[in-house]
Amino acid sequence: MAARAPSTQTVVGPRSRDPTAEITASRPSTAAVSLSCSCRPATTTCAGSFSRAGSRTTLGATLAELTADPGRAPLRDNLVRVARLGLAFYTDSFPIAVSMFSSRELLRSHRDRVDGAGPRIPLKGVEGYLCAEVALGRLKAGTDVEAVASLLLGACFQQAFLASFEEARPSEVDELGARLADTLLAGL
Repeated sequence: MAARAPSTQTVVGPRSRDPTAEITASRPSTAAVSLSCSCRPATTTCAGSFSRAGSRTTLGATLAELTADPGRAPLRDNLVRVARLGLAFYTDSFPIAVSMFSSRELLRSHRDRVDGAGPRIPLKGVEGYLCAEVALGRLKAGTDVEAVASLLLGACFQQAFLASFEEARPSEVDELGARLADTLLAGL
């Protein structure tokens, strides 16, 4: 895969009207990160907060932390952590997210209210973290971070869908998070 041109990724606070602003949101659950990344083709801006309901640990804050200092823990540990938080995030938010799709008008209204923030926020956060891993050399140059992030969060989303449909929690979230990370790493 050919190397991509350098770019910058910024994660900004909720409902930011200025997509170029690098701000820290007024709420503690919102991530704020800026990094240079050679694995993204163009500037990417992510606006919003994504948290696990009832928990101090948020997916957004964790991704900001991992992006800022990816080498603090082994790559596998970081991916397991992201997978576990992704499972919790999607499981907690899936019922509400699905209800928005029951009405096109409700979805349109919500989309207007979040002003650019939305379901791509977690994906872009994982992409930013993976770019930091590429820069650190723990993922090979040319890794398609968009595809890797999609595979990881897509699996988390699918498990949340199944749990919601079955009116259950994903079984053994810790084990499942580790299995998802291990399977992903085997392909990298």
